[in-house]
Amino acid sequence: MDIPLCSHSYLDSSGVGGEIPSTFANLRNMQIMWVSDNPFTGKIPDFIGNWTNLTSLKLQGNSFDGPIPSSFSQLISLNSLRISDINNVSSSLNFIKDMKKLTDLDLSFNNLTGQLPDALFNMASLKNL
Repeated sequence: MDIPLCSHSYLDSSGVGGEIPSTFANLRNMQIMWVSDNPFTGKIPDFIGNWTNLTSLKLQGNSFDGPIPSSFSQLISLNSLRISDINNVSSSLNFIKDMKKLTDLDLSFNNLTGQLPDALFNMASLKNL
């Protein structure tokens, strides 16, 4: 895939499935990625953490397997993060501690375990949890 300038991708309910291709790693200008209600499988790719311009990420209603990649800690420009319906997630939520611009966080239907990170309660920008 040679579309390095692609900055917005809306694949909601598109019927596209399988694993997210590794060629998506080249989409370094990605600002908005919505991939919901599709038959996507496999792990959420680590390379998404390299999309440092990302402001909105929505991965809901797919069939991804956990964990949520720790590389997501690099997504410091995120305003909205919606990740739900992940199988076998067992992830630490420490990746959110540097997301100072985050206003919306939805981690529903993931069967998360463990403690919520202290940083979550000190996020002045967070409006919806």
